[in-house]
Parts: sequence; C-alpha cells; structure tokens
Amino acid sequence: MSAGVIDLLEAVKIAQDNPTKEVVFFAVGFETTAPANAMAVWQADHDGVENFSILVSHVLVPPAMEALLSSEQCVVQGFLAAGHVCTVMGFEEYFPIAEKYKVPIVVTGFEPLDLLEGIHMTVSQLEEGRHGVENQYTRAVRREGNRPAQTTISGPIAGPPLGGVLSAAAVPHRISLRYLRFAITQKNLRQQIVPSPLPFRIEGFPLSQLRISVLILDPTHPSIQRQ
Repeated sequence: MSAGVIDLLEAVKIAQDNPTKEVVFFAVGFETTAPANAMAVWQADHDGVENFSILVSHVLVPPAMEALLSSEQCVVQGFLAAGHVCTVMGFEEYFPIAEKYKVPIVVTGFEPLDLLEGIHMTVSQLEEGRHGVENQYTRAVRREGNRPAQTTISGPIAGPPLGGVLSAAAVPHRISLRYLRFAITQKNLRQQIVPSPLPFRIEGFPLSQLRISVLILDPTHPSIQRQ
C-alpha cells in the first residue's frame, strides 16, 4: 500500500491510525526539506509512534558543487546558488568554495527579475576578474540562514550517511543516534517487502564525481509488456 501526503505529519498520523503496519516516508531533497522531515521524526518520537520510519535521502549543495568543480572536465564558471536552500542554511559555506575554485557564487531568488539580476551579478564578477559570494536574494536570505530550522535539523537528522537512495561526493544527512530506531535501514522488514506495482526502477549514474539516482521506466515490467 502506498499513499501520497501533502503535510509530512500526515505520514505520522497514518502510522498512528495503522499500528500494525510499518509506515515509511521517503525523505528526499536538499537542505530545504530537511527541517520538515526532521520535525516528523521528532513528532513520532514525542507521540511514541514506533511503526513510523524514514528513509533519509537528503544531500547537501556545497559538496555537490565541489564534486563538479573538482572534475578535470568541469567548465563551470559561476553559480547561481539556490535561494531556498540558502534561506535555511545561509551562505557561509560558499565562501571557501568561491576562493578555492575562483568562481563567483550569487545567491539568487526565483522570480524572473531575480534570475536576471543574479545572472548580471555573476557576469559582472567574471568581467571584473572577481570570485566572491554575493546575495541577490536579500529579502529572504541572511548570511547565517535560519537558525531555528538548523536547530531542528541538528536533532533528528545529522552526521555522516546512514544509507539511502541518493549520495553525494561528501556527507548527506542521516538519522542521528538519538532517533536511530526511526531509520528504515535499521529495521528488519525483509518479510514485508513486496514487488513494486509501478513500472519504474531506481538506477544510478555518475555525474563527474557526483552520483545521482533516478527513476527510469522499466521495460521488463509486466504492465509495460502488456501494452
């Protein structure tokens, strides 16, 4: 059985309503979605919902950037840093990257004018021979980021990788030891695993040193062969 949820805490509620079933939430994304996923783990712990689990597949933006920039084939000359990620994490971590690889990094919003200004700021740095970190998205992003959101993440989700579908060249998030019992990778559910009803499979491919997993159509799936 699978279900779509709009509010992540719905997954915790589904687990509460179905105490004989293991409810697993696929926690995927960059730093942006980590606070909400961490809060779901905290809520499950607070409410004693032991049949709720999470598959942590979070990755971090700075290691992904470094993985690309360290490649001999890299032709990247600058970055528009994702404004929504920097809203949570700030942009302190980008200064060493800009200095090490001599590339401009501009934190940018998502409206058309934001993108145009971000591109202009990046190109201006290139033309002037500079390689600093600038913030175009000042109405939403502070250098230090959102401290309460970072505190939320640092409880349930932190540290080196425990396992998941996605991996970056450095350290993704994982379930911390305090909440380890909510990590699906720590539960023996082999007898409950059933074939997927969906005609997709997960497959990884390398992008420079960065490894990405994607859903692709599985031509061997019975539903595809019937068509």
